[in-house]
Amino acid sequence: MVLRGGEREWIRAFLLHQFSPTAKTALRSLGGGGHSLSPSIIAFLALMHRRLFLFIHLHKMFYTYIIRSISCPSQRYIGFTADVNARLAKHNEGGVPHTAPYRPWKLETFIAFDSEEKARAFEIYLKSGSGHAFASRHF
Repeated sequence: MVLRGGEREWIRAFLLHQFSPTAKTALRSLGGGGHSLSPSIIAFLALMHRRLFLFIHLHKMFYTYIIRSISCPSQRYIGFTADVNARLAKHNEGGVPHTAPYRPWKLETFIAFDSEEKARAFEIYLKSGSGHAFASRHF
């Protein structure tokens, strides 16, 4: 495929919008301002969107995360989840007794794993003495 002038930027922009609900919505958002994409680029972007959608929804990821209290920065919490945004919201709503007194929380880092077992094992490691030292040094 030969890219016309500026089409590399369109592809990059599309990939940044990879979580749009549909390829059509993403393409419409990228095609504003009177710009046009060649049919081969539109087909490529639609295919990429379908592949990304399937990958994200068929390959469920699990996360080990570290959050830090905004009101008391010396407090951090290490946890495991399948949905980082929902879990952070639950911490900030006061739905977790251990973290409720130190609200609000911000996400410091999270690590994605392809299996629940790996994410839980890393969470357990980070909660250990050497894991705390590792997290302090690297995160």
